[in-house]
Amino acid sequence: MQADQDPVRGHGGAPALPVPTGWAGRQMSVLFTASMVGLAVVALGMAAGVVSAARSDDGSSVVLLAFGAAFLALVIGFSVQSRRPRSGRGRRPTLVDVSQGGRGVRYGYAAVPYVLLGGLLVAAALVTGAVAV
Repeated sequence: MQADQDPVRGHGGAPALPVPTGWAGRQMSVLFTASMVGLAVVALGMAAGVVSAARSDDGSSVVLLAFGAAFLALVIGFSVQSRRPRSGRGRRPTLVDVSQGGRGVRYGYAAVPYVLLGGLLVAAALVTGAVAV
């Protein structure tokens, strides 16, 4: 790297690395979109089942259908979030002084993908525990 080159931006404020061709276009295929719509329809059906089971006083069905709808909502949310083009969420990369001397790059991360992944992992652990019992 040259002395006048900023590791985050490159020469004259231009991005340091070019975007490879094929990465800048649409990230969600038609098949992916159709599958997410299909899962959303199933989740809405489960939500309607929750209402129907609640009207008939079937508590176990209410719990199972509500959990299933929430799980599918987490799957859809995480899948769509991970396939979207990055919109610059989180803090921008900045240059910081490192305690050992020199400079480094600090990256900011968006919280939403981590929350969705954590929810999926907790739900999967609950299902695994319920099956084990």
